Amino acid sequence: MLAEAGINQTIIKKIAGHSGAMTLTEKVYTHFDIKELADAINKI
Repeated sequence: MLAEAGINQTIIKKIAGHSGAMTLTEKVYTHFDIKELADAINKI
């Protein structure tokens, strides 16, 4: 559902807790605040 709503794949992985599926770059260089994650969840 999140992908269909146009949510960034890295945010989807973070919400789903799939940190193992994240690349090293995603783990190190991408950080999201709570508002960004909540906004993504609210699009469902």
